Amino acid sequence: MHAPNPFLAGAGAGAMPGDLDAMHVDASEIAMPFPTYAMAWTAAHDRPGLLALGSFVSANSAPGGAWTSRAPSRSGAAGSAASGSTAQAAPDRLCIVEHDGGARIASVAEVALPYPATRVQWAPAAAASTRVLATAGDYLRLWRLHDHGDPAAPDGDGGPHLSMEALLANQAKADLVAPLTGFDWNAAAPHLVVTCSIDTTCTVWDVNSSQAKTQLIAHDRDVFDVGFAPGTADIFASVGADGSVRLFDLRALEHSTIIYEHPQSAPLLRLAWNRQDPNYLAVLAYESHTITVLDVRRPSLAVAELAGHTTCVNAAHWLPHNSGYLVSAGDDGQVLVWDVAQPTRPPAAPSSGGGTAPAPTYAPVLSHVPHPMGAEVENLAVSPVTDWVAVSCDMQVKLLRL
Repeated sequence: MHAPNPFLAGAGAGAMPGDLDAMHVDASEIAMPFPTYAMAWTAAHDRPGLLALGSFVSANSAPGGAWTSRAPSRSGAAGSAASGSTAQAAPDRLCIVEHDGGARIASVAEVALPYPATRVQWAPAAAASTRVLATAGDYLRLWRLHDHGDPAAPDGDGGPHLSMEALLANQAKADLVAPLTGFDWNAAAPHLVVTCSIDTTCTVWDVNSSQAKTQLIAHDRDVFDVGFAPGTADIFASVGADGSVRLFDLRALEHSTIIYEHPQSAPLLRLAWNRQDPNYLAVLAYESHTITVLDVRRPSLAVAELAGHTTCVNAAHWLPHNSGYLVSAGDDGQVLVWDVAQPTRPPAAPSSGGGTAPAPTYAPVLSHVPHPMGAEVENLAVSPVTDWVAVSCDMQVKLLRL
C-alpha cells in the first residue's frame, strides 16, 4: 500500500530540468591508494571544495601510496593535477583533499585512525568553526583542520594539518566499546551530535562539553543509521536491524513513534532526510534494489518506491537545492538521479469496487556509470554548498557535477 504523493501537486518541485538532453555530468577523478568509504563535503562557503575521505583498508590494499588526480574537461580532454604524497602508512586514515571546481585536486592533510570510519561529517555552517569535523568508528572523535600559519595550531606556523580536539566516550561503558555505525550533526543546534551503535542505543552528545546528554535504547536490535530532522534541535529518526524507522523527540524521550516497518522485516541500513522539505525521508533496506520514500505525516505507508538499480542500493541522498530530486548509488555501478515529483506513470484511480490504487512508477532522469569497468559504487556524498557529488568505487573517488 502506498500513500498519495503530495509532490504530484507541485510541492517541492526543483529547478533541475527533467530532460536528459538538458543534463550533463562533469567528472574529476582521484586515484586513491586505498579503498574509501566515509566521505563528506564541507559546509564552509569560503572553501567549498574541502572533502573529507575515510579509508577502508582491507587485506588486499596497500597501506601507503601517492595521491594522483585527473579531471576531464566538459569536452572530454584530460587535465591533471599534482598532489602531495601520503604522510604516514597507517592501517586507516582520515584524509582531506580540496577541489577547486576545475581540474585541480590537492591533498591538504591526513591523520591516522585506529579503525575505519563508518561516517565522517564536517561541522554545520552555523557552528562556531566550519574547520571542525567528526568521525565515528570505535568512538566519536572531533578533529580540527588547521590552515597554513594558524597561530592556534599545535605546531605554530606549520603547514595545514589535522589535530584531534576531543574523543567522546560514555564513561559508564568505557570497558565495553560497541562500534558506532553512524552519527549526525544538528544543523539547527550545532552543539548537538547524535550517534547510533550496534548495542541498540542512540546517544546525544554536547560537543561543547564533550559530555553525553542522554542515551536511550532505540531499537530491539542493532541501530544502523540516525539523523536529525532538518530545522529542529529536538527530533531525530533512526533505522536498524529490526526493520523499523523510529522517530524520537528529545523533549519526550519516554516513548518513540514507529513511522514505518519493512514488510518483510528486512534490516534498514540507511536513512536520508530531505533538507528542503523535512516531511520526507528515504530509507534503504538490506540487499534491496529499491529506495523507499516516506512521509512522516503518513506513518506506515510509502510515498514512493524508486526501482532502477539492478542490484542492491548502497547510498541515497536528496539534492540540497532541489527538494524533489534524489541521487542514489549501488552495486550495479550506477549513480542515478530521481525526480520524485514526476513519476513516469502517475497512480491510477481506485477501481469502483474499492481496493488500493496502483502505486506510481518512477524512472531515473539521469544515469551515470562513474567507473569504466562498472565497479560497485559503495558510497556517495552531496555537497551542501556546490553542485558536486563525490562517489567511491573501487580504488577511486569520482567527483561529479550534475
